[in-house]
Amino acid sequence: MAEKKWTYNKTDNVKANELAMKINITPLLAKVLISRGLGTPEQINKFLHEWKNINYSPFLMKDMDRAVKTITEAVEEGKRITVYGDYDCDGITSTAILTNFLKYIGAKVDHFIPDRLTDGYGISCAALDKIAERGTQLVITVDCGISAGKEIEYINKKGIETVVTDHHQCSGDIPAAKAVVNPHRPDCEYPFKGLAGVGVAYKLIQAICENKGLGEVYKKYIDLVTLGTIADVVSLSDENRQLVSRGLESIDNTENIGLKTLIHISGTGKYKITTQSFAFSLAPRLNATGRMGNAEIAVQLVLAEEEELARELAFMVEMSNRQRQYIEGKNVETVLEIIDKNEKIAQRKVIVVAANDLHHGVVGIVSSRITERYNKPSIILVKEERGGKMIARGSARSIKGISMFKMLTECKDILLGYGGHELAAGLSIECDKIEEFADRLDKSEECADESLFSKYSKADILLDAKYITADNVDSLSLMEPFGQDNEEPVFISENLLLKNISALGEEGKHLKMFFTSEGTDISAIAFNRGKERENLKIGCKYDVVYNLENNVWNDKKTPQMRVIDIFLS
Repeated sequence: MAEKKWTYNKTDNVKANELAMKINITPLLAKVLISRGLGTPEQINKFLHEWKNINYSPFLMKDMDRAVKTITEAVEEGKRITVYGDYDCDGITSTAILTNFLKYIGAKVDHFIPDRLTDGYGISCAALDKIAERGTQLVITVDCGISAGKEIEYINKKGIETVVTDHHQCSGDIPAAKAVVNPHRPDCEYPFKGLAGVGVAYKLIQAICENKGLGEVYKKYIDLVTLGTIADVVSLSDENRQLVSRGLESIDNTENIGLKTLIHISGTGKYKITTQSFAFSLAPRLNATGRMGNAEIAVQLVLAEEEELARELAFMVEMSNRQRQYIEGKNVETVLEIIDKNEKIAQRKVIVVAANDLHHGVVGIVSSRITERYNKPSIILVKEERGGKMIARGSARSIKGISMFKMLTECKDILLGYGGHELAAGLSIECDKIEEFADRLDKSEECADESLFSKYSKADILLDAKYITADNVDSLSLMEPFGQDNEEPVFISENLLLKNISALGEEGKHLKMFFTSEGTDISAIAFNRGKERENLKIGCKYDVVYNLENNVWNDKKTPQMRVIDIFLS
């Protein structure tokens, strides 16, 4: 049985019913929207509909015109172009769409993805040397480059031009490239700052299409844009919401052979594909290749033009994911043991763990697991010797309300390098400075609000079981797509009588349950909670925390709880 506590927003049923009648939505949807601070018809209409009409010109982005000019001239002059990406899902999809598009317009183009284990994160001079040996005359970065000022200077001295496209926060001077396209530039007036790396690459492709009169060719990449956007956990608001919505609409008819094959092999295609399908099934598989040091497999998969090759690559991706899962489990155990043995680590507001025997490829996921467990920001570092010095490189994850990027910026004088977002970042530091680093993080202004560390999780509303109808559940789809900053609604229902329970899946991994409340029967499924069956007793009453979905069988819709937590009433 889960120990997590839950709170919820109290909503006025009368107000919800009045609002629902005014704008023709269900009372359930109205209650959820009110709980999220949308209490007027104007606010709700804006949230539900206005994002569909977004049409920002890519040329509103600073340096977009210069980027387009540099790239189109390079293509026309037959220059060799290299797309320099990143080894995560956002970087992989960014690399794939730009490489494919440049080939489409006749460019001499190849791509380069750094090896996480040997090259490390971002742009390195050693990697640029490899690219220079190919005869490259123009490097276009995707999902990286904004913090690579020294490296851009290095490649400039070799007579190679650069165009930087990125979406990470700017922590220093803008690199001296021919063009630097990043909505986070202080001098960029683009209306939406939250694009993923693949979103910025997509806007670059759109700009080139407009410049060359190619119509809407860029829209064929919307499936990969959706995958990279969801994988990078950027805000699904504004333009991102539109991009992901269009991608979800098109995914069943995707022309991308590699993506279609991965959907089939992973089993994702057995059910309706949602943002959760991308986030928990497809994205981890592509990310796994980068974590295990072979991101090139994933790039080749989504660029594949033959089904046989796509199948081979998809199976290789699947094997990388299994390897990642095994190594991740072992590394989580190691980190938890370190925390258990050192009380000071767990007492800090930011958990910092550094060890020799961790795998570089999974420390980001391990950090996520530690953050989820303790509800605190965490930083997991791997110690290693480089150039006669002991340094540590790793990943950081944060919780809502605490910006990891700001905390790292406060400590930049003792860091060797860093970059990232509010909730996720990468960094390197000398080992003898780790203790000072942890102490300074603990005293950061970002961590001053103690309420952010509350062990209570928040649901949207307390829901009477009588509201759980197929029509009400369908009405929640107006809020889609769900994701960061627009999470799927979470409900709590109290005093539900457990009528029946059975095991599902291999070795009873999942649970199927039936509850009743004042004459209303409710079906529920609890994924990955099979071990809790012995603690659940038929005839007892429970408080249940859940999402809602409609289960369709023989054309009949039946509302179903997807259980998050369950407690004795």
